[in-house]
Amino acid sequence: MRVGGAGAPRAAPFEPSDVPNTTWAADFKGQFRLGDRTVCYPLTISDLCSRYVLRVVGLAHPEQAAARVIFESA
Repeated sequence: MRVGGAGAPRAAPFEPSDVPNTTWAADFKGQFRLGDRTVCYPLTISDLCSRYVLRVVGLAHPEQAAARVIFESA
């Protein structure tokens, strides 16, 4: 897992994946304000082969430590 590690974010599509769980994609989908005026940063993690969504979690901040916990639970 590389969360904030050596790899730079990719703008181009990933190479095709034909084996489940070899490559995961993650993205913060853009923040939005909740009814109580706090901001939500939705993090999604999906498997590129199956396109199965592994996690969708609303975080209070787009920070590495919080994202790492979500990745480890996935």
